Amino acid sequence: MMDFQKYKEYFNKHDMFSVNNGMSLTDMGEGYATVELTIGETSKNYMGSMHGGLLYTMADVAAGTAIVFCGKQAVTLTAHTEYIKPAFSGKVIAEAKMIAFGRTISRCEVEVRSEDGTLYSKSIITMFITDKDIPIIETI
Repeated sequence: MMDFQKYKEYFNKHDMFSVNNGMSLTDMGEGYATVELTIGETSKNYMGSMHGGLLYTMADVAAGTAIVFCGKQAVTLTAHTEYIKPAFSGKVIAEAKMIAFGRTISRCEVEVRSEDGTLYSKSIITMFITDKDIPIIETI
């Protein structure tokens, strides 16, 4: 069985894309993950709100992490994101919940919200599960 705490610590030190974009994995379990970010100046577009691509990226990272428990690498196959409201400041939380899991396909619903529950975006993300092991599983 996977040690989710150790994986979270590993991810937050070694996933440099997430680190460089201000994201951290804050919670995870079998079919579940949350990713958080505090909006800073580098998170904003020219209109002063959090860039929509970063909202999507948080959702994608959360969805991918929600299926790590299977022990295989997964890649995004399709994604549909609806942007509800702009985010301007504070902490943003992406919460992924797996809604379907098969041998090669997994699907997650992801909501990105503020700490007070304001909904910024909703996504449905379909992941393709490869036959490649997650390399760090042996170390955690």
